[in-house]
Amino acid sequence: MNETQKGLLVIMDYFDKTMRENGIPYSLAYGSALGAIRHKGFIPWDDDMDVFIFREDVERFVKAFEKNNNKFFLQKPLSTDWPYLFYKIRMNGTTAIEKKYINTRIHQGLFIDVFVLDSYPVSKIRKKMFNTVMLSIRAMQTLCDGRMGKKSFDPILKMIMFGIKVQNKVLNIIPEKNSNLSAIRLPWYKTTINMDFFKKIEDVEFEGPEHLYSITSEYDALLTTIYGDYMQPPPVEKRVGQHIYALDMEIDYKDWLAKNHKKNV
Repeated sequence: MNETQKGLLVIMDYFDKTMRENGIPYSLAYGSALGAIRHKGFIPWDDDMDVFIFREDVERFVKAFEKNNNKFFLQKPLSTDWPYLFYKIRMNGTTAIEKKYINTRIHQGLFIDVFVLDSYPVSKIRKKMFNTVMLSIRAMQTLCDGRMGKKSFDPILKMIMFGIKVQNKVLNIIPEKNSNLSAIRLPWYKTTINMDFFKKIEDVEFEGPEHLYSITSEYDALLTTIYGDYMQPPPVEKRVGQHIYALDMEIDYKDWLAKNHKKNV
């Protein structure tokens, strides 16, 4: 394991412990689920961790992670300079800069991504409506990109963020009540997932028996849906980390930015 991955395990251990103590189910997601099954831990070149939580548990999740905690920080959707609809749990006192956000005011410590499984429509008409709203949200998020990080109050940015919030609420009413399909509200990620995959959750070792994390018992169906032949590694040229631009586990991101990137506010 490299330094990034060791730090991610610290966050993930905290996440897992908190979720279990509060009786909140979750599952490893995307590359983390793939790594658990194919590599018994991290994909060797990976530099992040992903988990799924369920919409009905979001309120309890937020309450559990908003408790006073000096070591970790919960970054919430549609917060300052964060126009996206998923959560991050970040480690205080560390630096993990994603280049796209280097000039923003978000917390920039090492993180894991927490994605909410939301209902997705079954009928063609409702799917088209849902996808159209998602495209609109994506357009507004793109507009936010050029305005984030400003020192002064920005009424245009505030208005765009409000628009995303309203359209996100619209997405809640489009799917049928009996839909068993789910999707992550990321406009660039269009894979739909059958919620039946999550009827049963089990533990899986991740980098040794001291790290037991939750994963759907239907991990084969989940990973096949997302990746196809998931046991086949990608070409060598694609085996690179895609997220972290600058890492320092000993320095708080504010101090790192003050020293290395004076443009940051």
